[in-house]
Amino acid sequence: MRSRYSAYVHCAVDYLLETTHPSQRSHYSRRDIERWSWESTWMKLEIISSTDTTVDFRAWYTDPQGIVQVHREHSTFVRENDRWYFLKGEVA
Repeated sequence: MRSRYSAYVHCAVDYLLETTHPSQRSHYSRRDIERWSWESTWMKLEIISSTDTTVDFRAWYTDPQGIVQVHREHSTFVRENDRWYFLKGEVA
């Protein structure tokens, strides 16, 4: 989770797509990821709770208008062939 947050901070779109499970990649737009990443000023990540395959977190950022936003999500990950993939996220 921390590596994906860092990827948003640094607009590492390729990493974000590569670490998304292949079955889910078509649901994500490279352009939308890049826009959200660049237009936001990322402030901090708070891990609320986690298990072996899930992470509940809050990510603080400012939007293009300079308003502080909090993105809260329950993310699910899966391990395949010794690699972890983001499978899905449910916005809370």
